[in-house]
Amino acid sequence: MSGLSFFICSFISFLLSAALGWTELSFIAKNWRDVILAANVFAWLLTGLAFVKGRIAPSYKYDIRGNDSYISDIWRGIELHPRFGAAWDLKIFHNGRWTMTALAMIDISFAALQWEIYGYITYSMICVVLLRNLLIVNFFGNEEWYLCSTDVCDKPFGFYFAWGSGVFFPTIYTLQTQYLAMNAIELPLTHTISILSLGIAGFMVYYIATEQKKAVNDTKDAHDVGDEKAQFIRASYTTTDGVERESLLLTVETYPSSELSRALDLNVCYVWIVWG
Repeated sequence: MSGLSFFICSFISFLLSAALGWTELSFIAKNWRDVILAANVFAWLLTGLAFVKGRIAPSYKYDIRGNDSYISDIWRGIELHPRFGAAWDLKIFHNGRWTMTALAMIDISFAALQWEIYGYITYSMICVVLLRNLLIVNFFGNEEWYLCSTDVCDKPFGFYFAWGSGVFFPTIYTLQTQYLAMNAIELPLTHTISILSLGIAGFMVYYIATEQKKAVNDTKDAHDVGDEKAQFIRASYTTTDGVERESLLLTVETYPSSELSRALDLNVCYVWIVWG
């Protein structure tokens, strides 16, 4: 199942359960302390599972990044890609699909709590939820981007990912909706539209830049960037199995000047930190 299909099925199941009266949309928000406690317990259990599996039954012998330090192996991890069976990659499932889907459900739950408390949902809450879900849908729709990231290709799975992706990420990255659920701060419609526009513009810069980098690497320099020939740096490296590989680092941008893209990058950072 693709990441986007997983997200859609999980999200629809969450909404359908609430519609059928099996649970409340605000269930996560109302039981937030218990959810955080359960997530911490789960993260430690997952860390232990990854540690024991890496020591006793690693999936691939060339996949091991551990050493003789128990502390390092627990914190950093041992296996790059711990697997159960042929299809279940623990790191991809936990870091990507489970965590990113949880972000969307947490936001919706706190938005529902705001509705229950105040009888309406503020523009500021809508702004946060829309911007975050834009990034979540993009993450799942372009999951191959994440599969080429340093997290997936170079870092083993241990406490760093088990707790970081399972506890820190979903609790800290949803602070905006947690706060807004209890503090119905309203924005004028014009301000909401402006913030959404800035956020979407910054997202488009990120999207286009990532697409360009991927296209240049996939075609091995045969891809043009805008009206110009792609310019890049050839970065060579040798993997642990002794194979020499090469990565292309893009150095030219679509925009006529770098100032515009830098300004849009700063804008989306501001919007993401303050509102999304």
